[in-house]
Amino acid sequence: MQKLLKGWVLLTALVSSQLMAATVFDVEVVIVARQDASNETWPPRPLPDGKTNPLLIDAINAQCPPPCAAVPQTIVGSAPDATDDSQLPRLLRPDELKLNDAASRLTGLPGGRVLLHTGWRLAPKQPRYATPMAVEAGRDLGSYVLQPVAENTAVDVSAAPAEPQTGEAPVDATVMPAMVPELAGQIQVALDHYLLVDMALDLKTVQGDGQPLLVKTLRQKRRLKSGEWHYFDNPAMGVLMQIRPVR
Repeated sequence: MQKLLKGWVLLTALVSSQLMAATVFDVEVVIVARQDASNETWPPRPLPDGKTNPLLIDAINAQCPPPCAAVPQTIVGSAPDATDDSQLPRLLRPDELKLNDAASRLTGLPGGRVLLHTGWRLAPKQPRYATPMAVEAGRDLGSYVLQPVAENTAVDVSAAPAEPQTGEAPVDATVMPAMVPELAGQIQVALDHYLLVDMALDLKTVQGDGQPLLVKTLRQKRRLKSGEWHYFDNPAMGVLMQIRPVR
């Protein structure tokens, strides 16, 4: 038993030392919505409160300036020099994405619909110092609400305001909210002997006129092995992730 325990300790130390030797990683994620046939209720759960990295959000706004009816499925960067990683994190370029075939297969799930396929290169820090990546994806549900929406709370749903009739005062555009993305949240990747992922995502769905938007949450923390495929899911969505060592 002592020999087995000693061998396990040595193996764990070897794996940890090899992992710590890599200081730069590529994080690639595919987020897919799926048909939820359950009757499970989803009470609101606040997203973690704190600073997030807006790199992905800025790229979305650049590729699809507001008002944007739907976030493009694939968000990538355009770093001209693959060896220039002086400023990290940066978004992966199209040629650096490796999960294209897997993303296509995920659409085969019942009601499967890819919300976002993206990735970023980073030098992960310890959990207490790691800044989560802010994530948005999917359609703009802002037309279903008449007041600005606070994240993680149910909101009243109604039809988008109709065009004013002759003689009526025009609708005040200032009451329309900013974009309410179908998916919002954050993903933190940290490194402390092992790669650690802390994921907090909210998926909003429209139930019908006069009903609140239903918020379905995915909250998972997991220790990962680099290079392997990892899948996070709940009845409403799934996230395929791979973290690859670069050097």
